Amino acid sequence: MERIDRPNDDFREKLSPAHLEEICSRHGLPLPRNVRPEHRGNEKVIYHLDEQFTLAFCVTDDVQRNVESLVVLNELPLIPTPRVLAWMKEDPATGVPYIVMGRCPGIRLDELWDVLGPRERLAMLEALGAGMGRYHTVSGTDARQAADKVSLSHVVHDSSERPLRRVEDWARLVYDNLGQLADRLGLLGLAASSVEQCLEARCAEWFSHNVRGLVEPGLIHEEPWAEHFYVEKSEEGFRLSGCVDFEEVNIADALCEMATLYASILGLDREYYEAFRRGYERFFQFPRNHEKTVRLASVLFDAWALVWLTARVPEPIPKWWREWVEQRFRRLAGWLGEAQPVSRALFRRDIGPW
Repeated sequence: MERIDRPNDDFREKLSPAHLEEICSRHGLPLPRNVRPEHRGNEKVIYHLDEQFTLAFCVTDDVQRNVESLVVLNELPLIPTPRVLAWMKEDPATGVPYIVMGRCPGIRLDELWDVLGPRERLAMLEALGAGMGRYHTVSGTDARQAADKVSLSHVVHDSSERPLRRVEDWARLVYDNLGQLADRLGLLGLAASSVEQCLEARCAEWFSHNVRGLVEPGLIHEEPWAEHFYVEKSEEGFRLSGCVDFEEVNIADALCEMATLYASILGLDREYYEAFRRGYERFFQFPRNHEKTVRLASVLFDAWALVWLTARVPEPIPKWWREWVEQRFRRLAGWLGEAQPVSRALFRRDIGPW
């Protein structure tokens, strides 16, 4: 089955209120009282059944790996993850696996961003920085001890010996595909020759630069999109109230997380980055030249995503795919100084699954 975040490919068309009630009855849960489908942006099809429960259909994900990761993460109080209440490898009616979880309080970060004013955005980003800094303090030893408690030691992946492995992979893939990327973008009428040259220079900079990472390796989110974070607002301010869609428990340097957030939000305004930094540095101090390193990694992240998106050009070229590629290309060209910088936050709904 194809990704559900593509237009005209909506798994929800197969579902009914009666079907959702059947799932709740199967697991002894209260019947849904106020069903609300979550906006697209995640690869799961998600329904909030009421203020307490969430149902996620894992159309493309490995449901058992998701469940095992959440069970381990529930043993780590420094990161707010939903509790697994029930799950099935195959729903009898649809043939699709699902998980029933406790609902994260708050609002998904990409949705919240659109309704906040400038000052509130800064306060929210400071809280996000503090929340991420807090869960980055979870060490490999902490994660393994938590996994051992629930007999799931195989879920923990420790990449601390190669803390920059993922960014290194981005750079290598981009460098190896520069010519093909320019050709594929040319099919859309996007002039990529100057961008190709700039990317070659950025890859060379990464390979020659002695990057030691940002902080000590700790627990990271392997897919740190804004759509995977929930933020709650109260009279006391904002707090990171939920982290979802973990596929594994990974211990590594935080640079890939920073780069992903920098590309979508933090790099838009120096005040945004500084607000996030204020929160984060309650737990870790950034090294010198930290923003330069994060920005370079963000460029490589966007370029890698373009390589991935254009690896197979669909025929005929659909409108949604063209928009994804064009939005991502414009942002990358802005990073490289080859076009006007993008001034608004771009989330997965704007630039595709990666």
